[in-house]
Amino acid sequence: MAIATGLFNQKLQAFYDRLEHTFLSNLNERQKQKAVKHEITPWDAHLATFEVLPEFKLAGRQLQELQLREKYGINIALVERGKLSIIIPDRYERLYPGDKLSIIGTDDQLTKIKELFENVDNTIPEHDVQEDEITLQNFTVTRDSRLFNQTIRKSGIREDAQGLVVGLERNGHRVLNPESTHELMDGDIVWIVGVKEKIEAFLNHRGRKQS
Repeated sequence: MAIATGLFNQKLQAFYDRLEHTFLSNLNERQKQKAVKHEITPWDAHLATFEVLPEFKLAGRQLQELQLREKYGINIALVERGKLSIIIPDRYERLYPGDKLSIIGTDDQLTKIKELFENVDNTIPEHDVQEDEITLQNFTVTRDSRLFNQTIRKSGIREDAQGLVVGLERNGHRVLNPESTHELMDGDIVWIVGVKEKIEAFLNHRGRKQS
């Protein structure tokens, strides 16, 4: 296993070197054919590695949707996903959190693409929730409640309270993780997990029907 791993790493490194050498050689050769008086504009293209962060807002999309080549002028040579290596990914390949991308581009292009992958302005804003803010609460549905005869899905618990219904008690019978199609009836005891303040605000606001 150790020998095989060593040989694989050597082959992968050789692929990197060969790909970069071939790419740069082709670029320089094309420039020579077009140049007058053998003057060549130097190319600073090279390989750089970027990781897809868990907060990357474009994660999960196909390369054809991202249009990184069209927008930034770069090419993705390799996608490393755990033990899987995807060489020259096609346009249908998706990017997932944890992916490591080997990208070919100039210094200017790689600087711009780095901002896309690493700049906090392009990630989902961080919401710091302390452990003690997460709570398990219950409330009893009454006929005066706006939740009476509403399904869990239409109750607004997930959308408005950002809570998750994890339990339902009815006439002494308990249901763990009830289906969203369950209707809330008079006397039901509903158990919710979520941020304490948001759940309390939701219950206070929706506790009774508006007259």
